[in-house]
Amino acid sequence: MADLVLKELEQQPKDKDQWGAKMSVFKELVEHHVQEEESEVFKSATKALSPDEFPQILKQFEEEKQKLKAKGV
Repeated sequence: MADLVLKELEQQPKDKDQWGAKMSVFKELVEHHVQEEESEVFKSATKALSPDEFPQILKQFEEEKQKLKAKGV
C-alpha cells in the first residue's frame, strides 16, 4: 500500500494540497509498518537471545531510534 501512495506522490506536483494529504497518509503507513516490524522482530529476539542480551540490544535500539528522531529522520 505504501508503495502505491509513494508512486502517487512522485507523480503529483508538490505545490498542491493533495500532495500534503498524501504525504500524511504515506507517513502513517510507514510508521504503522515500522511498529509491526518492531513487534515481530522483538518477539523473535526474545526467543533467540539470552535474557541478558535482549535488554542490552533493546537499549541500543532505542538509543539509535532517539538519535534518528533528533535528526528529524
